[in-house]
Amino acid sequence: MYQTLVKSRQRSGDIPFVREQKRYNVTIITRFGGTRFTHPGLSNLTGGAFPVMWIELHHEGRLIVEGAANRSIFTRAKKTFSGVLEGEYLVKVYLKRGNATKVFTGSTFLRLDKNTKVTVFCTWERTIKFTFLDQHGRGIPGIHGWLTNKDGILYDENITQKNGELIVKAPYNMRDPYTLRAEYKDFVIYDKELQKTIKKLNEQVNLELYNFSVIVTDSLDFPPGVEITPLLVTSKDNRTIQLTPLENGKGIFSFEGVPRGDYSLQISYGDFIDDIHVTVPDAGNSIRMNFSAIYDITIDLFDSKGNPLTDNNIEFIISRDNQTIEKTNEKTVSLPPAKYTINAYIKDELIGGKQVELTNDKHLTFVTTVDSLLPAVLSLLLCVVFGFFVVLTLLKKFSLPSLLKSLAILFIILSFFQPWWLFTGSSTIPPAEKTTAIYVNPGVMIETRKYYAETSLNIAEVPDMFLMFLGAIIPLASLACLSLGFAVLLKKIKKKQYALLLSIAGVVLLCILLPSFYFGTTKLIETSIGAVQGEGVLAISIESEEVIMQSSWGFSTGFYLIVIAVIVAVIALLLDIRIRVMQKKKLLSRRN
Repeated sequence: MYQTLVKSRQRSGDIPFVREQKRYNVTIITRFGGTRFTHPGLSNLTGGAFPVMWIELHHEGRLIVEGAANRSIFTRAKKTFSGVLEGEYLVKVYLKRGNATKVFTGSTFLRLDKNTKVTVFCTWERTIKFTFLDQHGRGIPGIHGWLTNKDGILYDENITQKNGELIVKAPYNMRDPYTLRAEYKDFVIYDKELQKTIKKLNEQVNLELYNFSVIVTDSLDFPPGVEITPLLVTSKDNRTIQLTPLENGKGIFSFEGVPRGDYSLQISYGDFIDDIHVTVPDAGNSIRMNFSAIYDITIDLFDSKGNPLTDNNIEFIISRDNQTIEKTNEKTVSLPPAKYTINAYIKDELIGGKQVELTNDKHLTFVTTVDSLLPAVLSLLLCVVFGFFVVLTLLKKFSLPSLLKSLAILFIILSFFQPWWLFTGSSTIPPAEKTTAIYVNPGVMIETRKYYAETSLNIAEVPDMFLMFLGAIIPLASLACLSLGFAVLLKKIKKKQYALLLSIAGVVLLCILLPSFYFGTTKLIETSIGAVQGEGVLAISIESEEVIMQSSWGFSTGFYLIVIAVIVAVIALLLDIRIRVMQKKKLLSRRN
């Protein structure tokens, strides 16, 4: 019941009450101003040779309705408009001949709140012409003028063209000379009551305007590498006026037609604001300005397998617009916003490159071609240890199941340094290659792209859930290694009961590991390629270009090393069980 009431209240509140506006009829009667010489009927017969009184209703500067006044020999000219919405209207009356001649002869202000008749006394059209010139006598285009009566009602408006002429018209009114307001780029350059004239008024206004350019450079003395727009700001009559320039080239802007005065020249980008005071025309024809925005690039280095790289001998060469701007060993660099190319070198050998568009403080993930020596050294050491165990086994000092468990441990550790899933694709035209590998130590997906002999490596973005899943692989595999290793040790010290349990635990952990990785990887790959294993022709996006590649993908060396480790561990477990069963049989036979 409560929910029903709430829904009902919400629906009723969605539509606010709006009073329907009323409509009225309004009749306009015209007198004088050539009214006696008008006749709509004769105008229609003669194709517009005879004039008519043309009446318009304007509301908030928009024409609402218009039409010719009706008149006969015995009646005055009048026009009735039906169904006009209530409100305030300006009535304009014209003496119109055909479609070419239209003379503004009368007007009145009307507040419509009932059926109304109003009489408009017409006179003649008054033409007001203002010419706006700069200090060189040239016309100023773009000046907007508004002609209003003493009550502030707009009668006419216009905009100057190249000759600087502003022409507005209104009916002659002996009690109201009208007021002209003119603005240029939001500056009020004229706002006065006009001189009283009978039919025409010609005035000339001179305005000092200046042109100048602004040259902007950043802290590297380069033109800004991002889109900026300097603004010329000033305050007039409690209003803030902003002037925008034309861009003539990189970092070069021109302000044209700026009136004399004091201004603030501003550049705003992000949290940075540059501001200098400018006096026009004293500042001259060219103004130099510094773009002070600076951001930090922090470089996080990784080797080709995604492991953090801490070598302090790596040199970074940073270039912009094909010019080298900095060489440094620091991993945090402050630079103005722009597009940069960063190349990393070890002893003059290129190990990686990256393009970065710097628009804020940024952490840059930089994957290099450097291969860590640790996997190779560790693998060699483990192989030597395993070789030692083989020798002990041949000398009958190490059991075969223990040797197999050691081999399973070796395979598990070796899998940590190999890709568990691999995508490869290649194209001859254009020459391109792409490789994507999933590693579990660390848990990352590495993308390697070769395009026109340029190689780039990146850590691919994958869902956080999958990263958490990859992070659990190493602990699970390590537990399996520890279980098998302790099993070997306990068997050596005659704790065979516990050794068997640990062997079983190691095999179980490996059996959990394999299907878990298979399931997780399948779900990830299904969202992009589809099947977790396969081959075919795919369209690969490289540097905003679609490249058709012959591709193949599926589980790789690391995954299969775990498969082999499981098989070897299961064989070792079966041998342990077989030996244990045989030992029990021997023990029973001795008792019998």
